[in-house]
Amino acid sequence: MPTPIRRSRYRRSHEHGGRIPDGDETAWYAEWRALADRIHADADRSAAENHRVSARESYLRASNYYRLCAFYLRVDSSNDPKFAK
Repeated sequence: MPTPIRRSRYRRSHEHGGRIPDGDETAWYAEWRALADRIHADADRSAAENHRVSARESYLRASNYYRLCAFYLRVDSSNDPKFAK
């Protein structure tokens, strides 16, 4: 049975995914990048407060969302200005 935290994470992901119009790669990138940035900031706060486990889990979640947001970027993303941020 999923924990309340996992259910909350699923709802958050579903909420962000629901805001993306079909076929809109720019909106896909923007929504998932915003979520990744927010979770990364949470991880930084946890790390600064020496909450190492929370920081680690949040960094891992953020990295997954960063990977997800880059899914539709062009094949050679090394020179894509959005990816360089």
